[in-house]
Amino acid sequence: MDDKKKHILIVGAGISGLSAAWYLSQVAPEYTLTILEKEEKAGGWIETLDTCGYEFEKGPRIFKPSKSKALLSLLDELNLSSEIQYAQGSTDRYIYLHNHMHKLPKGPLSFLSSVLTRDLIFTIIREITVRRTTYADESVGEFIARRFGSKVLDRLFDPLVQGIYAVDPYKISIKSCFPFLKQLEDQHGSVVYGMIKQIGKLKKCKNNQSALFSIHGGVEKIIKTIQSRLSSSIYCNQKVLDLQFQADKVIAKTENNTYTADFVFIALPVKQAAKLLGHTNVQGLSYLANMKNVGITSALVGYPEKILPYEGFGYLVSSKQQTDILGAVFDSNPFNKDHDKLQTRITVMLRGTNHVEEEKYKLVYHALSSHLGIKKKPDLIQFIEAHDALPVMEVGHEDRVLFLKSNIRKSLPRCYLLGNYLSGVSVNDCIRCSQETVLQWALS
Repeated sequence: MDDKKKHILIVGAGISGLSAAWYLSQVAPEYTLTILEKEEKAGGWIETLDTCGYEFEKGPRIFKPSKSKALLSLLDELNLSSEIQYAQGSTDRYIYLHNHMHKLPKGPLSFLSSVLTRDLIFTIIREITVRRTTYADESVGEFIARRFGSKVLDRLFDPLVQGIYAVDPYKISIKSCFPFLKQLEDQHGSVVYGMIKQIGKLKKCKNNQSALFSIHGGVEKIIKTIQSRLSSSIYCNQKVLDLQFQADKVIAKTENNTYTADFVFIALPVKQAAKLLGHTNVQGLSYLANMKNVGITSALVGYPEKILPYEGFGYLVSSKQQTDILGAVFDSNPFNKDHDKLQTRITVMLRGTNHVEEEKYKLVYHALSSHLGIKKKPDLIQFIEAHDALPVMEVGHEDRVLFLKSNIRKSLPRCYLLGNYLSGVSVNDCIRCSQETVLQWALS
């Protein structure tokens, strides 16, 4: 690496851009880092809100240790491990199907007794005999229906996919969205057999590996800590309008400034990233430009008393209900904070961002009364619209991304892509993507 190249530009100050800045500061402290953010503050969708005395997370709020290796590692590096707060009490989760709330089984006995799953036991056992496919990729719906049948898909995976990706299971890739299931089939010939093989390994893990956790004081503490630990300059209200690549530098232009750097890391939503690179004619870029996205509306609901009739973390809604209610998170249940003893906080998730005001309220009241049995009018309802927040990673997504990255390496060697549309939508996925991309840059 040429020592004369001393400036790196990061476009976007969400968790992808900030974690990339952190890793770059560790592996290349001799470089000057500049971060440009179009919004008024850094953090993207990660923000902890205090609304009329009710604490809510604008975006991600709860994480699972077994699926948060990169996040936990980053927390350790930031000296935030002591701020991890594990969920206490009930770990119940629910599925709303056929106009009834069903508790998800947590063990063999409840699996055999639950109306949701008791007739699925032979279907799941029979999965061991299903031959593995030769397909490189297929949709989540096709994969689950092929291996487990339509009942398992409709009752268990459909609500899960709706809750995570807000789309039909037949519209997203198993390899990109649930890669561990595809890996179990590829490595063991069966998902069930592969999971059985994993039981021994899971027993060796710490007990809290199956728990859920959050950050004491709010998830935004991660963002603020990275900002405080970086020597980088973060400029907000700086939307990059044009990005030009020359032989030995990159030039970024905003409305009132021009920034010159040796390398650029683009940590923007997929449509914005594609638009910024649209003039480069890199092969494969059209996939990003045409990539579908879905939006979600969050309704923050608060009561000044304990009123929720269910324990646990929340519920998901099957698409068979034919409603735009995706489910709800019981924010005041898991962590036994002082104010949770005196209030109820619920985040109701709605599909899309194109609802008129009256319709949004109607959906929220329907979720409260029909799904949760709460008839009382809440003290607070506040809506947050996340436009195009979730990329739809269709079948073949992984191969198309690899093709695009390969062509960017050839055509734009000073440019690197980051973001939730590349290899996963979770906070952990974004951090892992940034970590791996920085390592690739450092080794190039």
